[in-house]
Amino acid sequence: MIALAVFFSLGTALAASLVSGKSFLDSGFAIVDEGDTSKVLDFEVSGLTTGTTRTLTIPDKDLDLGSLDDSVTKTVSFDVIAIDGSLATGNKQACYVVPEEVGGMDLISVGAHVFTASSSGLPSIMINNATDAADMLSVAITIDVNEKDSSSAATAPTINTSTDDVVEGDEVCVDVDGAGTGTLGLQVRLGFKTP
Repeated sequence: MIALAVFFSLGTALAASLVSGKSFLDSGFAIVDEGDTSKVLDFEVSGLTTGTTRTLTIPDKDLDLGSLDDSVTKTVSFDVIAIDGSLATGNKQACYVVPEEVGGMDLISVGAHVFTASSSGLPSIMINNATDAADMLSVAITIDVNEKDSSSAATAPTINTSTDDVVEGDEVCVDVDGAGTGTLGLQVRLGFKTP
């Protein structure tokens, strides 16, 4: 019944092209709400690269397109201290220069990993946007004693939402505020997302 209704509402020529499997112009096809014809859904494919076919596959379930998250995320990780290097306090231990594809995004997640755990004292790591001279965290990343990763820390880091945005060319640097005892190596993870 639905197919028949669609057939007659689309018009004879368009319906015939659908039935025979032919293509039709995106400007010649729209879906109109049955209760309010001012509500229209158009399709537009002009944004595709020439010669490209994209396939829209619908899952076998109801789908609310309004609930889809169209944001983009990027995660970067980089070594601050070599695996067998002693962790020491100091600012700008390493910096990440924000590339074009990350510019305009917000910092949404952070993490740190050492390769030999501290036997006493917490390694403490601050992320600083050196270009803006602003700390990007209101609570620093910490790694608990005898642990290697911040993901299990008793105190989670907190991103400062007033200084979390980056632009291309920003220098995002790692400041080590606490080194612990006997800690070796340091790798930092930064997650970014479009606002």
